[in-house]
Amino acid sequence: MAILESFKVGSTTIASNVIVAVSSNTIYLPTTSATPVIGVTKDVGNVNQAAPVVTHGLAQIYFNDSCTSGALVAADSSGYGVAAALATAASYYIGTLMDAKVNDTGTVAWVYVNPGVASTEA
Repeated sequence: MAILESFKVGSTTIASNVIVAVSSNTIYLPTTSATPVIGVTKDVGNVNQAAPVVTHGLAQIYFNDSCTSGALVAADSSGYGVAAALATAASYYIGTLMDAKVNDTGTVAWVYVNPGVASTEA
C-alpha cells in the first residue's frame, strides 16, 4: 500500500516513476543529492497539471546505476534512482531498495519510499 498525494507539475522533464522534489506544492526534479526529495511520480504529468506522487510506501523507480538490495536509494539530477552515498554533509534519500540488486541502468525496481537524510556525522 502507498500514500498518494497530488502535486502540480512544474517541469517538462518529469517522466513516469521519477523521484521528485517539491516547492510551493509544485514538483520538480532534484538538482543534487543535497535537494530534499518527497516522493516518486506515479504517472507522467503535463506542466501545470496535477500528478499523483507516492510519498510513503512501495513505488517503482527507474534506476540510472547499480544498487544493492536493502540499500538506501537517492536521486541523480535527472530524477533517477542511484545508491545513496553517505557524506559528512547532508544528502537526502528517497527510501530503501526492496527488489533484488539492480545491475543495469534502465532497470525499474521496487523501492520502499520513506524519505530521509543520510550523513556520517553523529
